[in-house]
Amino acid sequence: MIENIFQTPLYKSDDLYNFSPEERKPLEDIEMHPNQGGNLTTKDKEILKRPEFERLNHWCQKHLDNFCFNHLGMSKLCEIYITQSWFNINRKHTRHHSHFHPNSLISAILYVHGTSNEGDGSPTIFYRDNSTSVFGNIQAFEKGNPYNCQKVATKFEMGRLILFPSTLLHEVSPTEIDTPRVSLSFNTFFKGEAGFDNQVSLLTL
Repeated sequence: MIENIFQTPLYKSDDLYNFSPEERKPLEDIEMHPNQGGNLTTKDKEILKRPEFERLNHWCQKHLDNFCFNHLGMSKLCEIYITQSWFNINRKHTRHHSHFHPNSLISAILYVHGTSNEGDGSPTIFYRDNSTSVFGNIQAFEKGNPYNCQKVATKFEMGRLILFPSTLLHEVSPTEIDTPRVSLSFNTFFKGEAGFDNQVSLLTL
């Protein structure tokens, strides 16, 4: 018998967000700049604070609260909130470089657009930290399984929100279809009280 311990949680929304025409319209002329890998990202890094995305912001916050309080057991003395938020566009043959999200607790990917009769947008690939791998960085196995795999790809589904620890390394492979792959990303932090006064670990933010 094998008991799994210290699992890495990857949250997927059980519902899909349906973007209204009013929410899609800003994407037609929003100001972008190049990112590593050839893809584009919005210059505005507080997208969810725009009035036209108020409904989207509330929906994302609802899932963020569900993940942190109902699944991760975050203290009710804390409040988790969205800090920066931005859109990414991957056109054909561009990719999103390997990265993690500094100064954030939980990060997000919301798949906005990228499915057509050509197929789906490229998945997001998450990488295991070698320090948590059974064999470290030694590839001494015949075939991959959940215990020895080094990476996992999450399917691109329009309207699906993915939440994950910000320390998790991830990337997007080159887009192979003509339809642009559009995603929303955001970072988070918390305020309130963490730790315990009598254990000399109390932190108030």
